[in-house]
Formats: sequence, C-alpha cells, structure tokens
Amino acid sequence: MVAATLLINTVSLPEDARTLASRGTLVSISPTRDGVVVAADSRSAIGNQFCDQTHKLVEVSRSKPTVVAVPGIGIVYAKPPAGTTDLCSWIKSGKRFMDIERFSKNWLESRSQELSSELIVRLGTDSLAQMRELVKVSPDAPRAYAGNNLYTIAAATYDAGSGSALVAVVGVRFSPTTGAPEITDHMFWRFDPTDRGEVINLGLFDYVTDHVLREGRAFAAEFISYRPGNRLVKEISSDEAVSALSNLMDAANRTTRIIAPPGGAGIGGPTDLVLLGAAKTPKRIHWKSS
Repeated sequence: MVAATLLINTVSLPEDARTLASRGTLVSISPTRDGVVVAADSRSAIGNQFCDQTHKLVEVSRSKPTVVAVPGIGIVYAKPPAGTTDLCSWIKSGKRFMDIERFSKNWLESRSQELSSELIVRLGTDSLAQMRELVKVSPDAPRAYAGNNLYTIAAATYDAGSGSALVAVVGVRFSPTTGAPEITDHMFWRFDPTDRGEVINLGLFDYVTDHVLREGRAFAAEFISYRPGNRLVKEISSDEAVSALSNLMDAANRTTRIIAPPGGAGIGGPTDLVLLGAAKTPKRIHWKSS
C-alpha cells in the first residue's frame, strides 16, 4: 500500500489557570473515481477527559464540495467555571480563545479562488493572528513548544468537471529561534483520474505507521489490503475507500487499548466520513448526530 503521510506532528499546549485545549485527531483522505473520500475520528482529549462526539470535518460552503480539518491544537478554551464536571457538554458553548476550525471555514468561504498551494499558505499565514491572541492568555506557549507544530490546516475539494481531487495542508508552529508564530511545511496534491491512488493520513499519522500497522495490524486487514497505489484513481470506487478508511479508524481505536497515543491524545468515537463528489456539497456517508 502506498500511503502518503505528511511530516507534520503536533503537540499538547501547556494548560494554565486560564486555558483548556482540545487535542488529537486522525484524518484520512483518499481520491477515487467518484470523488474524494475523507474520514475522521471523533475523540478529543480535553483536560483529563475524552469527548467522543467531536465533529472534526468542517463543511465549507464553496462552489465545489469542500471540507477542512485542523489536527493538533486547533481550539483553546477558557477554563470552565469551578465545579464543571461534564466538559464534553460544556465545550459546546464554552468561550474560545482560539478557534482555527471556525477561522478556516470563514476564511475559505470568503474567497473564490480554487484550492492551491498558494491559497493554503495564505490561509496558514492569516491564521497566525489567532496564535498571537493566544499568547496574550498563555504566554508560556512559545517557549514551551517552540519548534513543534501546534496545529495543521487541511482542506480537500473535488472538481467534478475534470474529475480532479485537490488536497492542501499547512502546518503552524512557534519559531524555535524567535518564539513568533510561523507556518512550516505546506503540501499540495492534485489527483487526476489517471494518477495513482493514494491515502493521505494527517494528524496522528505517525501512530498509524508506528503502531496501528504493527501491533494493531490484525485489526487493519481491510485497510492494508486496500493498496490504492497499485491502481489508477479511475479504477478505485468510493465504496472501497469508505470501507478501508472506516477500517483504519476502527483499527486505530482498538490499537489505543494496547498502546496509548502520545501526549494523552486519543483516537476513537464514531467515524465521520464524507464523499466530495458530483454534488455541490459534501455527501455524508457516515455522520453522527450532533
């Protein structure tokens, strides 16, 4: 199986008296002849709890079906009132010091340009203002995590006219030399029908290669046999991709019971899975209720 893994890892934010961060995400993307299949888990680590009803695929209203995801520390909340025990309910309305998911959705919806390497770099650069605001309430963040990515922004879309899948990703960190927010790796893929298939894993991608495909290999048989790199995109059905990526998410969840992901993150909960295809909006293949 040929699987592209973006070399961007994420870290945990040092929580203090004023902040509470949501962390952890596994996103998997695969182009098919029917469009782009995108899957994400639902488990977010918040404080010392796991919340399994998080929607990590954010639908974006554009001329072509588009979703965005933000693996890593994309949302930082104000600490809840004393006595709050159900963080999973509280975060639905809790105050946010930083929200890269909402920012990215609004930013993309305000622009008509086709998804490209240049556009994702501009999005990443404009998101740095959110990090500067975060530093005002969490001043130790640049020093504690300089050099490591805080979050990545991933966007995917599909052009039904050409049958092309577009995927763009940019990472953001605090500079190891100055402590200032900056973008890091940025990558862009275009898959035409005659290109080789692929799987792009984002977020906790290294947990997949280091553990799911090793200790959890028995759980991931369907994903391992998918092998999109051995075929052209036009030869791969969306049903195959849906089944394979669903199996990956389940295998990752089951593997966490053997070996915990780093930094207290988790992978699990219901899998949200969409097809970006001929319809103007993403088609929800698997989608949990709010």
